[in-house]
Amino acid sequence: MSLRTHALAFALAIAAAASGCTRSELRDAGGRAVTQGSMQVQLTFTRIGPGQDARDVQFDGQAHFARYAATDAELVPTLLGVASDDDIPLDTCRAIDSADALDRALDAVDPTVGVELLDAGRLAVRGPDDATALVAKHYPELTPYVAGVVYGADDALPLALEPGAVYEVAGEGGEEIGPFQVQAQAPRAFPSLEAPVLRRGSDLELRWTEAGEVSEPMVLVVAWSARAGVRGGVSEVRCRVRDDGSFAVPRELLAAMPAPSRLTGAEVSAQRTRRSSVAVLGARRGSGFERFDGALRVVLREVVPLPVSAWPLAGTGGAVPSVRSGAVHDGPRALDEVRR
Repeated sequence: MSLRTHALAFALAIAAAASGCTRSELRDAGGRAVTQGSMQVQLTFTRIGPGQDARDVQFDGQAHFARYAATDAELVPTLLGVASDDDIPLDTCRAIDSADALDRALDAVDPTVGVELLDAGRLAVRGPDDATALVAKHYPELTPYVAGVVYGADDALPLALEPGAVYEVAGEGGEEIGPFQVQAQAPRAFPSLEAPVLRRGSDLELRWTEAGEVSEPMVLVVAWSARAGVRGGVSEVRCRVRDDGSFAVPRELLAAMPAPSRLTGAEVSAQRTRRSSVAVLGARRGSGFERFDGALRVVLREVVPLPVSAWPLAGTGGAVPSVRSGAVHDGPRALDEVRR
């Protein structure tokens, strides 16, 4: 099979998965599940608090190259513990119960294929002022059906941030992943996020400095942790919004947050992202080559503490409002928390 023919077959397999085909329909002539591949590389620069000094920024880098059953494509981010925000409708939010989502993903994944995390050789990262590497590490044996290596930052060589600069990642390739090179420009500025005091029964009105240019949607995350003895459930709300300077996180999604006396901490983060798409050819399998589609993301992430008041919004009496249209919820636990 030629490379062009293989690429066409791969595209048809993806289209079949998107159209709702069953597992039995996505099998090759030998009865094996049709597989697909994807890759993600992310460089994240985090600033704690609304400071202005880029030298205080923390760097983290992550990457993975995955092969899995085509029918499991939507499950892979959850299985790897990677947030999948692109499928959140613009200007809406999603309540996340990570434990419940993982349980559902493990119940649904095709155990005959699982998720293979492939070794892509050495990954070199270059910025305008310095360079580092992403180091291959064995994926922790915490999740069944997932095996291989993931890439993380070399802690001894943190990368400096220059907002608006171009960053490059180059992979030398491995036995199953071919060499590649991709560049992406960093966002030009941190959001300078402002979070007011949150009162029960009220929306959370967030403000920040808008991008001032054509930009990708921003991701806002409200996260909290509870004292020992407080049962699990929703622990964060993720919102995908226009980078226009303001957004109100709906009060009904925040109703799952425990009372202030039971909280150990709460925070809000804003993630501004620029990305470049990349496709990497894998090693020959059968009579063709695999293709791994993905992106390099450069993220500026700002985190600020969220003060939570023990006093509810005046006039609410502590009651939880009904769910408004447009809010997005994940899983029955999220809805159970909202109803309480």
